[in-house]
Amino acid sequence: LPLLSQSARRRVLEEARLHIIRRYTTDPAMPGPLRSLISAMVRIFWVDIVLEVEADDRKDADELDAENEAELAAAPAIACGMLQVLVVEARNLAPVHGIGTNPYVRVVLGQQVRRSWTAWSNLRPAWNCIMDFSVVSLSGTLELEVISQAPLFGGDTRLGYVSIPVKDIVSKAHDSSASAPHLSYRCEALAGAKHGEVVLILDYRPVPREPARARFLDAMGRTLHRWATRFRAFFLYHYWPCDKSMFQMYLKEPVDISLLLISLSPFALVRAAFYTVLLICLCVPSWPPDEHQIVQFILAFKGLAVLTVGTLQMLYGLLAYYTCARAGTCATCGTPGSSIGTWSVVFDLYQEVLVWCVCFFLLPRTVPYRMRSGGAASIDRALASAASSAA
Repeated sequence: LPLLSQSARRRVLEEARLHIIRRYTTDPAMPGPLRSLISAMVRIFWVDIVLEVEADDRKDADELDAENEAELAAAPAIACGMLQVLVVEARNLAPVHGIGTNPYVRVVLGQQVRRSWTAWSNLRPAWNCIMDFSVVSLSGTLELEVISQAPLFGGDTRLGYVSIPVKDIVSKAHDSSASAPHLSYRCEALAGAKHGEVVLILDYRPVPREPARARFLDAMGRTLHRWATRFRAFFLYHYWPCDKSMFQMYLKEPVDISLLLISLSPFALVRAAFYTVLLICLCVPSWPPDEHQIVQFILAFKGLAVLTVGTLQMLYGLLAYYTCARAGTCATCGTPGSSIGTWSVVFDLYQEVLVWCVCFFLLPRTVPYRMRSGGAASIDRALASAASSAA
């Protein structure tokens, strides 16, 4: 069926339906109502079969178009230009003996293959088909074949072909004397045929190239962005996982345990660096941040401070004082805790600013999870309400 035209395909399906009805309703002893019921049921189910066949054909065509679009989307990264071929028509084609002439065009450039639709029973088909190609090398050749499709079975018949060097297309596209420099109108005679010609319009446009330094910086930026995204996903998943319980985190996962111990560090520098990285991961890629995550950040920061800054530092101070008192050096070296370093004050102040200034500045601008899952319109409404409340 995919080799047939739409009208021929429908005709074959209709003949198959009539054959099924005749086969199961030819018994002369069959009552009339039963014969009518069978015919009606076949007619009803046959509509679904026809729709399914046509849907499969459309799906195949859509998949082919998607593959071509994906290929063209990736092409400018390596291509030196883009070539658009408009196959207008063919003239004076030689008829195929024995069967009808059903011409279509197959165009090949390197590994890229494009095909037009089939003009059934036509010696002067007007396809008006646009085909896009990425030009990777100027040493290639644009190959165009006019082929007659077999209506039912058997192989297709080539009616002729045209070969155009890519250098010829590019040189004519750079001709500044033409009214439209990038367009090239061609009427090419078909080789390998007694007579016939094909009309083409070629549109070649070079892809603008950035300087090597700009390309290097762009590639480096994409690489750094990819690494940063992977680090963010790794960091947030192992610190605040969404699919693991507390027992799974701290009894089976060494990475989760390591992050927990870092967050419990009594040293101000380690805590300031850890929670700064955590806050950046919550805000930078997904602005505006999530309200629940910012609240959880504040509670975790201040809640663990009771254990780290309070309990652990108290134990550290007791141990240091006991060691000093036992050695008898408290009078000469100074009692532990009698003086506070400048950097300790700076990092403690930074942690307070991180929570009470930065987080509470971000909190009115966050978006609840229900708003975020509702789409862009809900986010816009939430941002507008947050701005009005902040004002």
